[in-house]
Amino acid sequence: MFRKKVKDPVFIFNGVLLGIFILMNSLASHFSERAKKFPKFVLGIGILTLTFWMIAYFIFPALLKFIEAQAEKDEESAGDHSRYYRSWLCIGGSILMGYLFGFIFVVPVAFLSYGLILGEKKKFFSLITLMLVMTAFFYFGFHQVLHIPVLKGVLLDMD
Repeated sequence: MFRKKVKDPVFIFNGVLLGIFILMNSLASHFSERAKKFPKFVLGIGILTLTFWMIAYFIFPALLKFIEAQAEKDEESAGDHSRYYRSWLCIGGSILMGYLFGFIFVVPVAFLSYGLILGEKKKFFSLITLMLVMTAFFYFGFHQVLHIPVLKGVLLDMD
């Protein structure tokens, strides 16, 4: 059972990607203090996420079945051309909201629009919660912790 899972192409890909992230993280350690904050932050999230998924792959096989079922569901709706155009509309709407009102509106518009396009109308409360948490996470992570200036809007100049 263990050997079969280790030989799975998804597990191998995640393992190689984890190794690359760890290598890049060690290379980023040689940057100056200010220059290494962003790459270490992003790579750290990637390392934690990949580690979580690789462990979950062994401990929770039902999780893998759920992911495979979601992938099959996505493949069934892949031929829907209206979904393609609605996705581009979401991207354009998010960019427009960012331009007009600033960063604080980009993430909420993107999360809500993508969630509704993917048919998650039944889980609207969860979608709103996720949107608020991710907006706060991105704002705090980039603006407060990493001191990366966030997009200010033309109509609403707030950061």
